[in-house]
Amino acid sequence: MQIDKILLQTGDYYELFEYKTPLEINTLKTPTKRENTYRSINDKIDPEYAKKSALRAKNKLRRLILGNMWQQKKHSLKFVTLTFQDEIEQIDHANYEFKKYHQRMSYMMGKKLEYIAVPEIQEKRKQKYGKAVWHFHMLTMNQPYYAKNVIQEVWGNGYTDPKKVNRVIGTTNYLTKYLSKAYGDKQLKNRKRYYNALSHQTVSHKDPHTISLLLPHIFESTNMVDQYPLTIKDEHGNPTEVGRKSEFISI
Repeated sequence: MQIDKILLQTGDYYELFEYKTPLEINTLKTPTKRENTYRSINDKIDPEYAKKSALRAKNKLRRLILGNMWQQKKHSLKFVTLTFQDEIEQIDHANYEFKKYHQRMSYMMGKKLEYIAVPEIQEKRKQKYGKAVWHFHMLTMNQPYYAKNVIQEVWGNGYTDPKKVNRVIGTTNYLTKYLSKAYGDKQLKNRKRYYNALSHQTVSHKDPHTISLLLPHIFESTNMVDQYPLTIKDEHGNPTEVGRKSEFISI
């Protein structure tokens, strides 16, 4: 079957892909073995591979965040930075402390804390003291209001900087910026670049009849937040537009 549109639905967040040339779907493809030079611990990071991986992860992260915006009806989103007072340079140690924080906060809330978090080395601290100390940028979805000193006590490892999220799109871009940096960090090679405790799934609509029924509802009940071209590179490395992607969120 040939299609010229694909609609991804994640909660109240929609992505419409429109292609100039129809795509062939539901056809059997012979699997090809991909040579992977990226996973070796001793090898350097392949910039091109890291760039593509970061883009895929950023798109997934964006869907996770915008797809859970409906929870703002009960709880506003909150952005929390978790900083270590001690010189925690080992990512495994930092991850362990972060895991304990999640468990303690969930216990205090009486339910599982839903979040997305990206680890990052503090650049200013590294430049000033030569220490590659980790901290976490965290976006919570269902955390009620707690005073800063309460969150800091639950963290128990140093400092916190909780902020209410007023601009969801801007916060999404802010968090994905750190994700891009994570894919260029050698210490995170072959490791998770972000952590989340969300359970929703993205639904992919490819049937033209289904899409034609959903589009009027989407246009009436949502706002377009972004639109940009879909491109591929020709044999000379020049980008060629093959379609457009539009993003919508609930009004």
